[in-house]
Amino acid sequence: MKRKAKLMYIIGFVLSVVVLSILLLLFTPMRVDGNSMANTFTNNDIVVVSKIMSLECYDIIVFRYEKEKFMKRIIGVSGDIIKIEKGILYRNNEMLIDYHNDIDIEDTVFNINKDEYYVVGDNALYSDDSRVYGLISKENILGKVINGK
Repeated sequence: MKRKAKLMYIIGFVLSVVVLSILLLLFTPMRVDGNSMANTFTNNDIVVVSKIMSLECYDIIVFRYEKEKFMKRIIGVSGDIIKIEKGILYRNNEMLIDYHNDIDIEDTVFNINKDEYYVVGDNALYSDDSRVYGLISKENILGKVINGK
């Protein structure tokens, strides 16, 4: 009987390790660095990032840009036109963000192609976004935040 109990313990342990390994391959915890996503997330919040993803407008993603990781919200997807004119950001001619305090913002237009995304921080007036990073390609996206607000 002891032998059977020991075997069941070993099987349970091995299964636990396998399941945990699979979960860590698919989901990653991440600490929020900075306040660009405030009020949704604040500095040092912990989020879960899923590597299994289908992306759409308003999803929060983690992406790599110049060897650093950033967390932003998608506001432009394939087929969208993002236009910044006189400090106001429009998606498909709908006003989304007024960058009224950013006097250096340049007028520009982004035509978003397949597997490209325009991103902003939820604290948009005090956050770098696709105006700085450019459009984010799907290959640079590490995952989608799944425990967001």
